[in-house]
Amino acid sequence: RISTSAIGAVSVVFPFFLLIAAIGIAVGMGSASYISRSLGQDRKDEAERTAATAVGMVLGLGIVFAILGQIWLEPLLRMFGATDTILPHAMAYAQALVIGSPVVMLKMTLNNILRSEGSAHASMTALVLGAVLNIILDPLFIFVFNMGVLGASVATVLSQVIAVLYQLWYFYSGRSYINLSIARFQPSQVIVTQIIKIGTPMFLTQALNSVAMAMINSAASPYGDAAVAGMGIVKRVMSLGMF
Repeated sequence: RISTSAIGAVSVVFPFFLLIAAIGIAVGMGSASYISRSLGQDRKDEAERTAATAVGMVLGLGIVFAILGQIWLEPLLRMFGATDTILPHAMAYAQALVIGSPVVMLKMTLNNILRSEGSAHASMTALVLGAVLNIILDPLFIFVFNMGVLGASVATVLSQVIAVLYQLWYFYSGRSYINLSIARFQPSQVIVTQIIKIGTPMFLTQALNSVAMAMINSAASPYGDAAVAGMGIVKRVMSLGMF
């Protein structure tokens, strides 16, 4: 309802979003594996230190990503297949995602920590809450507030913020088995090594997927914005089967 170039912008930014997700998933999966093993060995203190370390790591990485993303945003989007007509929409759409990337990463890490302690229902609630809010807020910010593609990314980040608030409420309300506390932030070589050891393969898998999508967008861009937009729509359909 905006333009073909706007759909193309969403397609171009999607690999960028996958990179954001890759960091959150890597830290989340790496920490979740070690937390589960620590709990299985009845070492709750080590599990709680790992959870706090993972949160500290992902927030630090998220802030660095947000700063570097602002600096290199335009060349990255061109590398991901943005044409001259798609680029303004892609820049607008990516702005809020880059700024909000620490929150997006944190949500993914906390989701994995919740699963590691057996709270799969809380993890599911956070995911569904974020998705449903995104669906509701998208048309409001895009059309009612007349923010266009920027409104779509603002809606996404805002819905992720609310999902993270729910996750933090779950931890601090006493419902979780793990006590997530800043006081537990005591990074050790063992904890960091375990997170990196398990998380790196997950990061590479997601990052390579991002590179593959960027290459497809770049290959489609000489055929016009409609080709890039069309590829983006098809990738959404394909993702249903992949999920």
